[in-house]
Amino acid sequence: MRYGEFSEQPLQEAFIDPNEDRLHKADPDDTRKPKLTLRQINKLKKIRATNDLENAKKDSILGVMYGIPEDDGEGGF
Repeated sequence: MRYGEFSEQPLQEAFIDPNEDRLHKADPDDTRKPKLTLRQINKLKKIRATNDLENAKKDSILGVMYGIPEDDGEGGF
């Protein structure tokens, strides 16, 4: 026998209408994070690598600008 024959409801009414499905819809107070795709993860890795390179260049320039000057031995001001 089939499920439709056992149940009180006909088989067509046993399925859930997607428009009435409230279980899988996100609520405004839902705190779950969205899932990241591989494309988004690779883009974030490239952004992080670029930022690290820029910070390394800035650090090298700032070390020269604000570093302790070398003593040239003249003893003056």
